[in-house]
Amino acid sequence: MTEKYNISRRNARRIAVDAYKVISFDIEESDLDRKDMTSKLVCLLENTMHLVIKEKQYSAVATNSSVLMRLIVLH
Repeated sequence: MTEKYNISRRNARRIAVDAYKVISFDIEESDLDRKDMTSKLVCLLENTMHLVIKEKQYSAVATNSSVLMRLIVLH
């Protein structure tokens, strides 16, 4: 984000935290149950992993794999 939009890492982190707060609030206010949300997140992570494998961004693959494993354990 810092390279794409030419902003500092600190500002990028602040924007990401603010976005997380908005998403968290939206999830809490929605009617989705935990199974629905888990299945959507699994699908999103799998799609993201497919894209980053094509781009050969192996650190992103490892990060997404880690998140996916934690998410599946929490179901």
